[in-house]
Amino acid sequence: YKGHWVLIVKDDKVKARLVARGFEEEQTIQSDSPTISKCGMRMCLMIVSHQGWTMRSTDIKSAFLQSKEMTRQVYVEPPKEANNDDYVWKLKKCLYGLTDASRQFYLSVCDELFRLGVKRSSLDSSLFYMHDNKGALIGILISHIDDFLHAGNSHFEENIIGSLRKRFLAGRQDEKNFTYVGYQLKQTALGIELDQIDYIHNID
Repeated sequence: YKGHWVLIVKDDKVKARLVARGFEEEQTIQSDSPTISKCGMRMCLMIVSHQGWTMRSTDIKSAFLQSKEMTRQVYVEPPKEANNDDYVWKLKKCLYGLTDASRQFYLSVCDELFRLGVKRSSLDSSLFYMHDNKGALIGILISHIDDFLHAGNSHFEENIIGSLRKRFLAGRQDEKNFTYVGYQLKQTALGIELDQIDYIHNID
């Protein structure tokens, strides 16, 4: 594949992302990557509100590059800015643009959560939860690719989420009032409110 740069505007900042032309890949590769459903998200928020936990979010930086090493061989022509015209790069990790990049990151997240003792819901593959040794629920997490929404007791936040942030380089972290998958979430003493006002205003 030929590597090229894609410019992205995020939070009023322009960022450059190196992308591979994965759509040119001829091999059939499993690429499905679960993301949280609307029902799963609402159920999570109801549980968080009922438990009286603080709602938080964590964004992961350069998520796909933090997946497990690739098991197939993929080579990329460096962009001209790399000044490597006489070389090609052999990828160790999935690059943005490859069809299975999201899936490989999801599987890496699952491996880490399972290692920490967190379980995955049988009804929604992007919803994870944890019980203590007495069977009480102590934490819940939902994922949408590299964006996590989570809440729990002090043990869950310090040990489970803390370990997750060490395994995957965490970027922005918010609590109580933030945007998640197009929704504005606001936690108050009365509960959790969500709306899509900003999303509606940005529709052309």
